[in-house]
Amino acid sequence: MKKLYFLLFFSFIFSLLTMDKPESQELQSFSIAELAVAGKLPKIQYGYKFGPYASLDLSGMHINNLEGLSQIPKIEIVNLLDLEDNQIGTLKANALTSLKKLRLLFLEDNQISVIEERSFAGSNKLNVLDLSNNQIKTINKSTFSGLTSLERLDLRNNKISVIEADAFVSIKRPEETRKLLIKKYGPYRNYEATKNLSLGVYLNGNFLLEETKKLLTKKYGDTISL
Repeated sequence: MKKLYFLLFFSFIFSLLTMDKPESQELQSFSIAELAVAGKLPKIQYGYKFGPYASLDLSGMHINNLEGLSQIPKIEIVNLLDLEDNQIGTLKANALTSLKKLRLLFLEDNQISVIEERSFAGSNKLNVLDLSNNQIKTINKSTFSGLTSLERLDLRNNKISVIEADAFVSIKRPEETRKLLIKKYGPYRNYEATKNLSLGVYLNGNFLLEETKKLLTKKYGDTISL
């Protein structure tokens, strides 16, 4: 009898030790403000390509919102902001108003499903916006309003099924952009080189109906890539 009790007890302990562990908890995430307090934010980097520029790389830092972005020292001079591969779910209104010189913004591979009105307020110099590989479902006519300098908008691989009329009216047409680049940089960019630039709006990999695609193509021509 003692042997039986011992075997039962041993079997119970063994089952506890070998039972499947629960799935790992969701990765911890932070606001930019929290990372700043912890001293985890990288410094702004400086370079030169067709003129001086300043960049800030915040990619892959488990950021869940942009709270505290405006408090980063010298953030107002940044031209390139990389927020790729984070956990941002919502772009809140006026989140980027302090970045008056921002020209390139990378937000791909996040969890963005909500873009509040005026999320890009003050970003009238923005040339490139990458929102690919997120969870966006709807593009309103006000989503990108005010982005009058935008040359490339990447919305590939989202869940977009609804695009309101005039949603992309502020996006520059590729041919217009190429002419401006040639005029600005002269010998540095010839016409053939500008043909290879990835310009316009990219919507591949979404949930758009064929009728919607036809309407977009008719309205925007070569500005849209489906």
